[in-house]
Amino acid sequence: MNCAMVTGCMGGIGYAVTKTLLEDGYFVVGMGTSAAEKKQEQIAALGENFLYVSGNVANADDRAAFLQTALQTGLRLQVL
Repeated sequence: MNCAMVTGCMGGIGYAVTKTLLEDGYFVVGMGTSAAEKKQEQIAALGENFLYVSGNVANADDRAAFLQTALQTGLRLQVL
């Protein structure tokens, strides 16, 4: 299984991309600015091949944590 990283994964185009990648068999690590506690239902609906990271791509520490989370899956990172 390959891994994809998607920003803005909880709404709009980012959400649509996330759903499409999951349907295509990817494991998706998604980043959004909302706290995970506020998105539990939506996160659960995306299934077991989805991992949510709360953060802002404008913040260097958040970007580093997002990448580290994706790398820790042990899967081949194919899509950013």
